[in-house]
Amino acid sequence: VDRVTNRLNQFIDYSRPPEPRPVKTDILSISRDVSRTLDTDREDKDLRVDIEGPALEVLADESLLRQILFNLLLNAIQAVEEGGRITIAIEKNGKDEAAFEVRDDGPGIPADAVEEIFRPYYTGSSQGTGLGLAIVRQLVLAHQWEIAYTSRPEGGASFRVGGIKIA
Repeated sequence: VDRVTNRLNQFIDYSRPPEPRPVKTDILSISRDVSRTLDTDREDKDLRVDIEGPALEVLADESLLRQILFNLLLNAIQAVEEGGRITIAIEKNGKDEAAFEVRDDGPGIPADAVEEIFRPYYTGSSQGTGLGLAIVRQLVLAHQWEIAYTSRPEGGASFRVGGIKIA
């Protein structure tokens, strides 16, 4: 029921353009909360989720930032094999900007699919709807941030969200 509800909510969220209402938001605290929300999924696969970086207050719509982190973390959980590792890394860039990355040690995204991953209804997973990353991109752009995917040299995927203003 939770998964069906989640998919329906994804369809609804994507169809409605977001209007962020930025406030001071503790990105480290939200990362921990989102990670705890997905504890059951993580524990089912015996995954390790590390959260690194400083406690930073940023200007963000808290619920939209939660959705961004939730979707990126859920994608990583689905991609990683049993016993794998996921990292949320928060960093300060200069005196007034922050960024975060969600990295995993899964298979990564095939080179021929990289251009497609942020398009609605594209999925490389039998579990996916193809809306998770499209919603992430939509929410990131609504905040006037940037998002980028890179494959990791040691294997896996990395999604970096940058251009976040420090409060």
